[in-house]
Amino acid sequence: MKKIILAVPAFAIIASTFALTGCGDNGKSDKDSVSNVRKEASAHEATTNIAFVNMDTVYSQYTLAKELNAESEKYATDHQRWANGQQQSLQNSLNTLQQKVQAGQMTQAAAEAEYEQIMRRGQALDAEGQKRATATQELIAGNAKRVQDSIHNFLVDFNAVNKFDAILSTDMTSPVLVYNPALDVTEEVVKGLNARYKSPAPAAEKTEEKTPEKTTEKKADKK
Repeated sequence: MKKIILAVPAFAIIASTFALTGCGDNGKSDKDSVSNVRKEASAHEATTNIAFVNMDTVYSQYTLAKELNAESEKYATDHQRWANGQQQSLQNSLNTLQQKVQAGQMTQAAAEAEYEQIMRRGQALDAEGQKRATATQELIAGNAKRVQDSIHNFLVDFNAVNKFDAILSTDMTSPVLVYNPALDVTEEVVKGLNARYKSPAPAAEKTEEKTPEKTTEKKADKK
């Protein structure tokens, strides 16, 4: 039986942090080093109608997100515990069978029959494990979508009152949470791109030269 492993997706995807290191003639820099501490931007008077949301804070402090994340983790842990237990049970059965065979306590036919029974049991557990894994993954995905939809719907209502042109996210995988549709310039960009693009001229068709048919002359037979 194959070991069943469940990959558990996280609600909040933590953005990767890139360390920027400067290098001078001697490989070091007066301003930057490998041990740099990530800087935090200082607040200043906003001149644009844009806001941002720290999604790490939202996921860690939003009660619904915490509750559903705990539920998802419990289901994933329970499934993995079940899978590990079934795997160990099968391995114990195989070890016991091997010991009996080595001790001469079973005939060859009886050992083969018990081995086949263990293998059938393993196949049945594989099928059961796949069902359990699918159910668990669907629950986790459903919980994640429920949290994401809840946050999105709140932000739509929130922005209906505050009317920001855009609400950005600190999560680099989805940087824009809500935006003012009036800012959408997609159509103009597509038109501009198509207007600037010049299709290559079609290649000139090559005319096939007809090779003249060769006539074979028959030489008169010499008499």
